[in-house]
Amino acid sequence: MSAYTVTGSLTNFRKGSLDLFSAKPEHYAFSNIFDVAQRSDFFERVAVTKNIEYVTEVIKIQHNSPWFIAAHDEFALIMDGDVTLTFLLFPLRRCRRRRRKALIY
Repeated sequence: MSAYTVTGSLTNFRKGSLDLFSAKPEHYAFSNIFDVAQRSDFFERVAVTKNIEYVTEVIKIQHNSPWFIAAHDEFALIMDGDVTLTFLLFPLRRCRRRRRKALIY
């Protein structure tokens, strides 16, 4: 059997299954992210997986977003569409602080 790739999007995805090639199912984090994003509000951060202290979140974005500032490392994996990320350095004293969550500027 030859391997193939099936891609999904917010308008076309298959819910609740994984196509395994050579790994274990628990290593996959993207199972139902399109379903979660489709039902979420724009810019709502929804946790879809958690591994000890690490969390995978889904964020559905449309047009310009509010500014999010994190006190820790974050990265974005774009699964559908095009996104422009602008990284800026802000002094933390000007931000409304929230413990262990994203800060909104």
